[in-house]
Amino acid sequence: RRRSERADLCDALATMIGAGLPLEQGLASLAASPLRGRAQRRMLEALRHRLVAGGALSDAAAEHPGWFDAIDLAMLRAGQQAGDLGPVLRAISEHHQRGSAITQKLVAALAYPAFLLLLAVGVVVFLSSQTLPQLVVLVQSAGRPVPPLTSAVVMVGQGIIQAWWLILLLGLPLLALGPRLLSGLAQRLPALS
Repeated sequence: RRRSERADLCDALATMIGAGLPLEQGLASLAASPLRGRAQRRMLEALRHRLVAGGALSDAAAEHPGWFDAIDLAMLRAGQQAGDLGPVLRAISEHHQRGSAITQKLVAALAYPAFLLLLAVGVVVFLSSQTLPQLVVLVQSAGRPVPPLTSAVVMVGQGIIQAWWLILLLGLPLLALGPRLLSGLAQRLPALS
């Protein structure tokens, strides 16, 4: 989500600069927009205050690492030195749009396998708690050995049932870190679109 917001922000600034609006006024206009989130409006106001105090946009942006990464800062510095900030902001916007598209592709590609994994775990739990114990009793009452795969499925399912809280406890950090991991992976992959 943050990448999409960064892409939109840089695109809006590039459009304003391209229309001849000074950077400080463009930042003030964006900061006053009710369509922007509170965090983004505060960041835009901080950037504007640094510019009014005589600072450079790249230096002001460096104080907001949650919004501007090292690539953004390097491109902003180059754009400032070349005196061509509008096209550089547009390039940053396109970079973040591509990164966001790659992240969305990764999420879409991983959603189906994740669903299948959850479905498989559900089937194993159901089989090991409902169907297979009855089958094991039936096989044992017939004096036959229980197949090893059946015993393994029952054991795994019973383990999941008994340790569900531990699995949930270990799984929550993965769910929380998942979007960050995907975003980091998307930044390291070449543009696929």
